[in-house]
Formats: sequence, structure tokens, C-alpha cells
Amino acid sequence: MYEVDMEIGGSPEGYWAMLRFEDRKGKLHKKEFRKERKADKSANVLQAVLEAFQILRVPCEVHLFTESGHVLDPIKNGWLAKWESRGWKNAEGKPVKNAEVWKRLAIELAWHHTTLHEEGLQEETG
Repeated sequence: MYEVDMEIGGSPEGYWAMLRFEDRKGKLHKKEFRKERKADKSANVLQAVLEAFQILRVPCEVHLFTESGHVLDPIKNGWLAKWESRGWKNAEGKPVKNAEVWKRLAIELAWHHTTLHEEGLQEETG
């Protein structure tokens, strides 16, 4: 199983992601993308996470690095399963914002083992 570091960011003007992993021969690979899109920061970060997971073609051990509580909190607190059981409504009975993206991300997350990190990825030096 590949181990993948995934760093995600966004702003109201767009979003970006960087994925990094070593292949079986020890060669380091990086995949980055940056896209412009006018939306609130939370929606852009969420879209970046979805698109980054969609790059992965086999189940992976993913280390997800982002400072976005909007993305981290629903995953680490089990809200996705609760939203799904309520028909994608939140605790107040209101529709979950960006529900279609969350639904697609839930499918991606089920395929991988994901560890969440509430900070940016530190570049290795040496």
C-alpha cells in the first residue's frame, strides 16, 4: 500500500493540492494542481480534497494536511455518517452545505486509510 502525503489549501479565489509519495523503488513522486474558482474558502478547500483523492488509483495510506477545520471536523468527528443517516441534513435539520461534494468525498475516504493533520506539511531538508 502506498503512503501518500496530501497537502491542501484554498482561498476565495481558488484551491490547490500537493501529493507526494515514494514508489516501490524509492523514487519520490509529486503531483500538484492549482485551480482558480470564485467560491468561499471552505468550498474551495473541500473541492481540492475531493480532486486530490480522485487522483489516487489504488487504496493508499493517506496523510491529509490542511488547516481547514471545515474539512477536518466532519471527518474526525464522524459527522459524515450522521449527515448521511439524516439524508444529508445537519443536526438542526438543514441541508448540509456542499452535500454533493461531501457525498463524493465520503466514497473516496472509504477506499483509503486517512490520517488527519491540522497543519501544513513540513518540507524535509537535509
